[in-house]
Amino acid sequence: MKISENFSLEEFTFSQTAARHGIDNRPSTEIIKNIERLVTTLLQPVRNDLGKPIKVTSGYRSFAVNSAVGGARGSKHMKGLAADIVVDGMTAMELAVFISNRRKKYPFEKLILEFNSWVHVEVPETDQSPVNRKTYTARRTVEGTRYYDGLISEVV
Repeated sequence: MKISENFSLEEFTFSQTAARHGIDNRPSTEIIKNIERLVTTLLQPVRNDLGKPIKVTSGYRSFAVNSAVGGARGSKHMKGLAADIVVDGMTAMELAVFISNRRKKYPFEKLILEFNSWVHVEVPETDQSPVNRKTYTARRTVEGTRYYDGLISEVV
């Protein structure tokens, strides 16, 4: 099912983890509406402005898939309100900065540069405007994942 000019529902629901473990990762009608809003208000406009394809590395996750991948208990992926994305020819930092610098144009609620490998973007719940528009950087530490305010390339 095509969501926009450049995005399909299938790329948001495909999961290697689900396939490997035989987990049903089909979203409900309500979640499909959230995915459509994520795409039409954020991802397609970013794609249009970049002029480059965006690859969704993780989109919708059912509770079972989210548990299997070790996702956060309150992950917005489970509501169809978040996606992890990359763009060929851009570093994750370049993509994060591109989106963050246009925060007035793009309705993200949260943007995370994760492990300097991909960008996690979230939109707010239905019928809500973004309030915080926060940016973070996630790094692995001995204690586990640590989140730092802002987009930072080096953590000392």
